[in-house]
Amino acid sequence: LFSGLLAQSANANDELTDFRAQALARLAAQYDEITRLRDSAAAASRVTRLPERPPPSDHAADMHTNGCYRGRSNTAVTQHTPSPGWRT
Repeated sequence: LFSGLLAQSANANDELTDFRAQALARLAAQYDEITRLRDSAAAASRVTRLPERPPPSDHAADMHTNGCYRGRSNTAVTQHTPSPGWRT
């Protein structure tokens, strides 16, 4: 009984290790493709490169800590006012 459970656990561990390796390989391939596309976009004169995304922030934590709502531009912080139909 114990050896059967141990074999199942080892098999599950092997499957998860394989899954992790495949996921990392896919991420590396996606990164390489993104880098290649950015390089080709920079070389083409007709293509306008979009700005890189800013690092993610925790907007919910921002709203709770300073009571403000960050606008789309990420440069201005304005006080959030609920709409007239909003219940408090």
